Amino acid sequence: MIARGTRSGLALFFFLAAQAAGLVLWVTYVMTWIDWWGGFGLLVGVLTMPGLVIFPFLYWIVENQFPWNYFALWAAMIAFGIMSALTANSDRY
Repeated sequence: MIARGTRSGLALFFFLAAQAAGLVLWVTYVMTWIDWWGGFGLLVGVLTMPGLVIFPFLYWIVENQFPWNYFALWAAMIAFGIMSALTANSDRY
């Protein structure tokens, strides 16, 4: 059994790790648009939302390289989110 304080500390760590992975995904998305289109790519990258399915395949077509790191970060973000939810103290609501 995990102690109450440790449990909420783990939940916070997993939550922050999931948010960090999501931030890295977004920065990767914006930097890719900047690399492709320059200043207009910055505008496109900031104002549009990265599609989970559309952007990696668009990247695959343009760069001729499958973005394994994008999917690995996406999977890490989901795994950390699930671990955060499982370790959170649900009795405080």
